[in-house]
Amino acid sequence: MKSMKNIITQVSNLPLFEKIDYIQNINLFKEKLPKTIKRHIIHMYQKKHKLFIVVSHPAIRVELNHKKQDIMFMLKLLQEHNKILTDVQELVIFNTNKPKVINNNNTIIRMKKHFDEQSKATFINQLDDIVLYNKLEAIREAIIEGIVLTNK
Repeated sequence: MKSMKNIITQVSNLPLFEKIDYIQNINLFKEKLPKTIKRHIIHMYQKKHKLFIVVSHPAIRVELNHKKQDIMFMLKLLQEHNKILTDVQELVIFNTNKPKVINNNNTIIRMKKHFDEQSKATFINQLDDIVLYNKLEAIREAIIEGIVLTNK
């Protein structure tokens, strides 16, 4: 009689379950990255010979592009020792255009795109130029209209 470990090993080696190995390899690489980098990565995937890393913010993308050689070094070490992601030759790092934030529980939540107006438009308009005066009054009306719309 076979043990459960043998059965799981046989089933996981089937071609049907190749994607499981792929996901495990990607997650293993992500876990080996430093905590400061790992917490900003939203998603990682591989296409042909490129490993794509999706991050949460453009500033993180710039930082990781500066650290690309270090990340590639870690990937090469993982390729040599664990024999995973061996066909990856290039890293592509980009940020998502959907704003997301990672909370304390390491879960990704969406940021709200609408921010409530905090101004009550109670400023004094003392401009002498009539064009600027009218523009400032238009801004005041837009603020008041925004407050009225959000309170409904």
